[in-house]
Order: sequence, then C-alpha cells, then structure tokens
Amino acid sequence: MSRFLSLLGLIVLISSCAALQKLTLKEPDIQYQSVKLQSLDFNSVSLLFDFAVINPNDLDLEAKGYNWNMSIGGREFVSGLSESPLTVNGKSTSIVQVPVRFGFKELFDAFGDLLTNDSVPYEVNLNADLDVPVLGMRSVPVVTKGYIPVPKVPTFAVDNFELTKFSLAGSEVTLKVRVSNPNYFAISMANAAYLLKVNNEEWMNSRLARSIEIMPKSDIVVSIPIEVNMQRWGTTVYRILTRGEEFTYSLAGQGDLSVDLLQFTDVIRVPFAIDGTYKIQQP
Repeated sequence: MSRFLSLLGLIVLISSCAALQKLTLKEPDIQYQSVKLQSLDFNSVSLLFDFAVINPNDLDLEAKGYNWNMSIGGREFVSGLSESPLTVNGKSTSIVQVPVRFGFKELFDAFGDLLTNDSVPYEVNLNADLDVPVLGMRSVPVVTKGYIPVPKVPTFAVDNFELTKFSLAGSEVTLKVRVSNPNYFAISMANAAYLLKVNNEEWMNSRLARSIEIMPKSDIVVSIPIEVNMQRWGTTVYRILTRGEEFTYSLAGQGDLSVDLLQFTDVIRVPFAIDGTYKIQQP
C-alpha cells in the first residue's frame, strides 16, 4: 500500500511540476526588424526583410519553417515558403531573413494603375511554426508595411527641327530633343550615340560629345546641329528647307544612364527610338 501511495505521490508531483512549468512558460514572439533595399534598377527590385524570433523561455525552441506573402496596394502579389529548420536557444533571439525579388514588368502587368506613382505601398505577412517544449506547436504571425520605389526610364521626344543656316554651299538644321526625367531622383546620361534618318536617308550618325544631367521631375532640351549637304541629297532636301515640305524622320540610339541613388550601382544602357513627321518653319 505504501509503495502504491509513493508511486501515486510521484505521479502527482511530476504532473504538478509539468503543470507548473507550463504555467511559467511564455509564448514566443516574432518582431519585424528591418528591410534592406539590396538592388534596384529599371527592371527589378530586390529586398531583404529581417525578422527576430524571440524565445523568452529557458528551454530551446524549434522553428519548423515559415511562409510569407507580399501584398501590393492591398492585393496579394508574391509569396514564398521556407521549410529550413531553425533552433532558437533559451532566452535568446534569432534572425529569420526573407528575400523578396520581382520584376517591374510583373508589377506593371498586375498593378498598372499604381505605377504612375513614385512608390507603391506593400505589406508583408510572415507566419512561422514554432515547436515550443511543453506548450507544443505555435503558429506566430507578424506583419510589416512600407513603400517600394518605382524607377522609370526617361522619355525622349523631338521638339523641332530649326533651320539655323541656309546656303547652297551648305546649310545647317538644329535638331532639338527633349529628355524628360519622371523620377524623384536625378539621372545622368553619357556616351549617347544616335542615328537620324530623314525620308529614309541617313542625315547623321554621331555621338553626343557631352553628358547630360536631368534634375528630378524635370526635362532638358538637347540641341544637335546637323550639317545638311545640299549637293548630296538634292532637290528633296531643297524643298524641305525652302518650301516647308513635310518629311518623315526616325531618331534611334542609346546612352549610358546613371542614377543618383545609392542602390543603383551599375551604369545602365538605355535605348531610345523616336519617329514622326515634321515641317520646318520658314524664317
């Protein structure tokens, strides 16, 4: 009988200790720490989110994995799943990193109405499955919000062709090209090469001798002088210059674009192409 009572007492003691331990254990927590803009260009963006897994207990806990999703403007855009285990020692904190990368074309296809803005709002939801001793499995969520910058390529347009010099021996037309920067940061372009055709005849194949800088949300007009060979191109050019005859033009080229942002570490080769019709105003 005494042996039975002793065994019963031991069971009660163990149960009491387990119950007491369960009462003293605290729920683990996950907190958002930071986000790093790892890379950014006109094609894609790469972000790295850091989340802290906090273990307030003396016992170690295991993170079986986590899943996450990112919403843009309130609509789910991308998601991911990690099944990599993570051990968080007692009374310590471990960092879980969530890399997110996507292309702006995908963003435009899904949320074209938002891309006129300089940035778009995002929300990242992370949910981790934590195995806590005694307490068992716990699903712990965390949410963070912010904004992603949306860079845009500059636009090019022909303002006009201006007859600045006329002579049968040689004439000069000034081509004025407007370069617009739609971004909230400055951009610079160097080594711009271009080819101009008028009525399918090559008028110019050259390179801009200087670099140009365009301030945020502004534009500049680049003047390009063109030496017109009257003898080479004959009566068609004569009518264009003296009679205001309408002509077709195409201007195509590319330049090395650099951006005044720390995340833009590379020079980007940006092409441009403009075509249309024009009549030169007579002086």
